[in-house]
Amino acid sequence: MAMVAAVMMALLSACPSMFGQWRLTIKPEDAFSDSRQVALAAASMAGNVRAIENAVKEGANVKAIGRQNPTTLWYALVAGEKKAFARLLELGADPNQ
Repeated sequence: MAMVAAVMMALLSACPSMFGQWRLTIKPEDAFSDSRQVALAAASMAGNVRAIENAVKEGANVKAIGRQNPTTLWYALVAGEKKAFARLLELGADPNQ
């Protein structure tokens, strides 16, 4: 898991614009029915670390997988949000999902 996370972080650092060009194919509100998960995914996509932490405190699961398989890490990665991506890893998100 650490190797996958390290590679993803390196890619985010080296090529942030590459990920920003990817299109989000599913919005957080379409991927998750739980409002806490929607808030976590939206915060991840926006790079809002404080909102990520608040969503987790409210019960959002950093390992949740939404409809069509997006994860909170995926939202942060596609948006090019390195700090959000790193914080999600610290909170237990699994880059192998």
